[in-house]
Amino acid sequence: MRKSSNIGRAVLYGVVGLIIGNVAGDLLGQAHVPYVAQTTSLRWQPGADLHMVKYHLDLQITINMVGLVGGCAGLWFSRKR
Repeated sequence: MRKSSNIGRAVLYGVVGLIIGNVAGDLLGQAHVPYVAQTTSLRWQPGADLHMVKYHLDLQITINMVGLVGGCAGLWFSRKR
């Protein structure tokens, strides 16, 4: 049970680091620092038509360089705690 708690905490810290890093990257991009404002988008559009149920999802993740650094820092911080 302890190991799953540590994995959950690491994922939480990593996601929080990504979010904080993406916000910081957007703010730095507005301050005219162009190389940290470049983003990469990952998009996945699963869907199915099962004759009774039809669904379509659109999932998109946009990451910049500072967000990636923030995610790594969050994972590193979770390992140090």
